[in-house]
Amino acid sequence: MSDERYVVLLFSLGSTVQDAQHLLQALHHISSADGHEQVQSNAESSHQLAKGSAHYISTWNNLQENTCYSEPISFTLQPIVETDTINVPIKESAGCRSAEMVIPYPPGIPLVYPGERLSPSMVARIQLLRDEGAKFHGVSDASLQVLKVMKN
Repeated sequence: MSDERYVVLLFSLGSTVQDAQHLLQALHHISSADGHEQVQSNAESSHQLAKGSAHYISTWNNLQENTCYSEPISFTLQPIVETDTINVPIKESAGCRSAEMVIPYPPGIPLVYPGERLSPSMVARIQLLRDEGAKFHGVSDASLQVLKVMKN
């Protein structure tokens, strides 16, 4: 998984200590080759780095300060029936209840759950991520021009 600034590296059961050492050497080489010897040691440092960039839009929902995107969601065990849904342009979806998950990837953490009422700030966030080239899972329209919502 990766975006413009981050990459998630995973080791498997078949990975060896030598694999980890080789990776660490490569990361040190990349860091020193770019002149970025300083290591960001915590989330706050990364947050400051991301905030300082003019065009960096994180798919991580937790980097935005004092902005509430979601509201509590009442869940049901009843499945959503396709005939109870319609597609609406994303720009007109504020106030509607989503009939699908909206999952920016990475990190693959849902931004919107089925049944969740879409706030204007959530719609703006989705549009911003879409316009900046984020990839989405869980949606019927991968281009996010329309969103499947519950009929009134």
